[in-house]
Amino acid sequence: MKKDKTLGQVVEDVKYNQDLKGISYYEAAQHLSKTLPGALDDAIKDGHKQFKGDFYIEVMARIHKHLRKTFGIQMAVRRTCPQPNYSEMVYKYHRNDGRLEMLWALPPRNVAFMYMHGRIDDGDEDQNLKWVVEFETGVLIDKYRKIRDADNKIIQKE
Repeated sequence: MKKDKTLGQVVEDVKYNQDLKGISYYEAAQHLSKTLPGALDDAIKDGHKQFKGDFYIEVMARIHKHLRKTFGIQMAVRRTCPQPNYSEMVYKYHRNDGRLEMLWALPPRNVAFMYMHGRIDDGDEDQNLKWVVEFETGVLIDKYRKIRDADNKIIQKE
């Protein structure tokens, strides 16, 4: 007898499986490397208009639901640091010295699983694996909390 899934189980299955459905991780990385530099420049310009101090750029990689093999990125310029999550990168723009710092880049959950089990061999494997392990063990969340607390102190002074 087949047991029905709860709504929560169905949602989790969809979230887990939609990340890279119909597209390879290599294809997604290639597309991102071509489109990201221009998109980051635009985000920096937007951040300069919106904020007086440092700001964060959140890059979310998504596979379009209805268009197979169509990969896109969504960007958000934020005053405070976003919480780490799968399928996203976070940069901090330091306004004083005009420097863009990558805080972390997390692959989709199923790709993170492959990194953890040694199934992906790419040139950036060491750094990507480090971020995945830090996320899975809570180290990256601790880093985020420290950044958030420092941001909150700056915002309170303003």
